[in-house]
Amino acid sequence: MIVTDNLRDFPEWKLPGKLHALAGIEFLGATIEVNPAHAALELEVMARRRDSELGELIEVMATRFGSVPSFELLKPYA
Repeated sequence: MIVTDNLRDFPEWKLPGKLHALAGIEFLGATIEVNPAHAALELEVMARRRDSELGELIEVMATRFGSVPSFELLKPYA
């Protein structure tokens, strides 16, 4: 898998084998859905690096990416 927001340069027909490209927000959403508790722990680390808290980081992500259903899975950990 290639994670990129430049999907137009990575069309499926150009990628070898089972490799495919995924937008960053899709990857983030899928990662959260697989294991919300682990995703929350890792996002908490990112939030601390920003001198912030998980709830604030979730708000920033929601502002940037809009309403992403998987963000709701993080709220119990915030």
